[in-house]
Amino acid sequence: DEGRVFDGVSWAPGARSLAAVVDQRLSRVSRRGVEPLLPRLENLSQPAFSPDGSSLAVVQQWTRWDLVGVDPEDGAQRCVLCGEDGAGWGSVGPFGRLVYRREVAGGAQIVLRTTDGGRRVVTDPSERPTCPVLSPDGGRLAYLNVAEERGLELRVRTLDGSPPVVLAHDLEPSEFPSWSPTGDEIAFAGGAPLRVHIASLSGEPVRTLPVEGADYPLWHPTGDHLAFSIWTDDDDPNQGLWVVSGGGDAPIQVSSLPTRAAWSADGGTLWQLRPADGGVELWAAPV
Repeated sequence: DEGRVFDGVSWAPGARSLAAVVDQRLSRVSRRGVEPLLPRLENLSQPAFSPDGSSLAVVQQWTRWDLVGVDPEDGAQRCVLCGEDGAGWGSVGPFGRLVYRREVAGGAQIVLRTTDGGRRVVTDPSERPTCPVLSPDGGRLAYLNVAEERGLELRVRTLDGSPPVVLAHDLEPSEFPSWSPTGDEIAFAGGAPLRVHIASLSGEPVRTLPVEGADYPLWHPTGDHLAFSIWTDDDDPNQGLWVVSGGGDAPIQVSSLPTRAAWSADGGTLWQLRPADGGVELWAAPV
């Protein structure tokens, strides 16, 4: 079936139909087409009938992600969000607030955790959201949403329950967007070839950095510079971490590794996690 994702199949006794995971739904596949047997569930694969055909087994895989904070001065770690099933893809915002994606039966949701430990779902059941980032004032949320008709969308919503606004669509394979320090622009990556774009919340035309392969944009605390990564292959001299000024100067390469980075509070250093001997190391690049 063109355009649909199959993950494992098993013949039913009598060989008149198949059990398969189709678009994350356990389904019966026959000459009549695809008929879902269960609602959409995350991470299903490899259905298999019992020898007598009376039972059907299916694998559901879960990965638990913990969000951990690291003090760059002494390397001390603290748990920001740990041990919560289905949680991942999160970020810390102002006032100690945290937003993160949580997988639930049938899809996903964005959860806001406040300073008092309270939790509130801030997206709609009809959405399939990921990669949430709070605005500098803590009152708005930027995130990506998987839409069947428009591909991957960049959406913004206030936290008072107002409907979301779509700023861009067809962004595959975009990940985390980045708010400008003033909260009036959002940098994001997407398209083919992959590039960094800047969308204005005032409705001005989207601006695009003329650098192919740019990903993971990150605003400088003053808004004067933008960091981004180019992730291709180890033989590409352009692969790595780059910084470009808002005035249109030529980008400057500050690292040969393309992992995501974070600015220090004063904007004088880029912190970057790098793989090392089966673990990770925190590196600093003065800028």
